[in-house]
Amino acid sequence: MSPIPAIGWEFGYARVAKAAAKAPEVLGEATIAGQPCTRLKFVSEMYGEPELCVAKNGVVLKFANASSNAEATYEAVSVDDKAPDASKFVTPAGLKVEERGDRTRDVKIR
Repeated sequence: MSPIPAIGWEFGYARVAKAAAKAPEVLGEATIAGQPCTRLKFVSEMYGEPELCVAKNGVVLKFANASSNAEATYEAVSVDDKAPDASKFVTPAGLKVEERGDRTRDVKIR
């Protein structure tokens, strides 16, 4: 068997779930950063046996995984569920989307 690659939280719930052979084992409930979450353990040939704690809104609050060459744990320390400032999502002036040949889109800012 080849070594299991280390994966991090950025792979997310969906990628780990898709690679798992079966539904995750429910390990119980926990509270992370003041938020209730469900502890899940996945079994995957590709990613090993990562454990996640997922809030009801789907946010992964804790991720832990060990492989033959690494161990990683990521855990939220605070959660701010207020809407972000809309000004941070304003499209830059001059943004133009162009169709080009076989490429779906090119984005140019002029």
